[in-house]
Amino acid sequence: MRIVEVRAPASDDFRLDDQALIDAVRRIRPRLTWLCAPNNPTGVSLPPSVIGALAAACDGFLIVDRAYYTFQRDLHDLRDPLDSATAPNLIRLYSLTKSYALAGLRLGYLIAQPEIAARIGRFQPAWSVNSAAQAAGLAALADAAFLPATLPRLWSASNDLFDGLRRLGLYIWRATLPFMLVRCGNGAAVRVRLLQRGCVVRDCASFGLPEWVRVAPRRPSENTATDCCLEGDRMTAPVIMVLGTASSVGKSVLVTALCRIAAQRGLRAAPFKAQNMSNNAAVTASGGEIARSTAVQAAAAQIEPTVEMNPILIKPEGQRRSQIVVEGRPWRTLDALDFWQRKATLWEVVARNLDALRARYDLVIAEGAGSPVELNLKAGDIVEHAGCPVRAGALRTGRRHRHRRDFCAVARYADAARSRGARAG
Repeated sequence: MRIVEVRAPASDDFRLDDQALIDAVRRIRPRLTWLCAPNNPTGVSLPPSVIGALAAACDGFLIVDRAYYTFQRDLHDLRDPLDSATAPNLIRLYSLTKSYALAGLRLGYLIAQPEIAARIGRFQPAWSVNSAAQAAGLAALADAAFLPATLPRLWSASNDLFDGLRRLGLYIWRATLPFMLVRCGNGAAVRVRLLQRGCVVRDCASFGLPEWVRVAPRRPSENTATDCCLEGDRMTAPVIMVLGTASSVGKSVLVTALCRIAAQRGLRAAPFKAQNMSNNAAVTASGGEIARSTAVQAAAAQIEPTVEMNPILIKPEGQRRSQIVVEGRPWRTLDALDFWQRKATLWEVVARNLDALRARYDLVIAEGAGSPVELNLKAGDIVEHAGCPVRAGALRTGRRHRHRRDFCAVARYADAARSRGARAG
């Protein structure tokens, strides 16, 4: 027996290419095709027309897992449109365990053409459903008011949980179902740590998504507890900082190289420069401005640039006067003295954005500005010492570069970090 998986990557919002899926079925001609729609754990579904076309393309059976059908957002009719499907090879699975919260009873049912259902029934074990489960199932199906009453409350809880996790700066994915995916770097390790705090999430490694956990909404008090647990767990990524003995000694180039080295070793690394001065701005997908050098470093790390990577950008406009861009948006136009006096208020911005990167990535590679030994600037510094609260490791560059030594050092660091992550998982 050969099993062929067709996966939908996160970069495509976990959406399958409908035609590519149909073409694959026609090419492989499997005896059985299994489709989870809506999908677990991504929550992405396929329209009935595509499911019908897929059934028509199948030489064998098409099994569609509809366990989560009734949970879909804005579903005005709980009747499944596939009830009118006429494909003779279509088999549908439903779960009362999910829709009626009967997890302990493990009860569900199958819908297929009579002759197919009869053939499957011959393989059904005796007493596969006990009398208590049968009674509960019949009572659930007779309660026509349960789903219309509970689904809005479930989605309200989902929205509260989603908003709470977003406020923590976490990357969240939610589609048509009330549960959501949280990208956390090492799902297995995060699950273990959260379990120790009494919070249960699903590690998604078995789905081929080792960087994610699935979080489901519960009662409001339990949702708040989940937020608190994830907030306590979110700052996990170490920081390595590249410092220079002066400006223009190769810090940006070295950070770019280190980002690529980390990516090649399987680490999800992000560049970070608390404050940069440049009129050469790049625009992120959200429309915010960051230094072009930071955007290049993100490209080297094979990730999308975001404003968190360069929260403060100074764009000179004339003698001693600059536009200050904070988190991608113009903040104020100030002269040098005014900016110096207001600089302390920006430390919170720097810390918040660094925390957000540490929550989403395996490693943050920070870049200094100028020299870390300009003691006259130390009191108001928000760049060179941005890594101090997180004990950043440091590499040094100078006029006489030792890049080969530094590259080897970070290669060893990346390998060690990856090993620690594997042990934690």
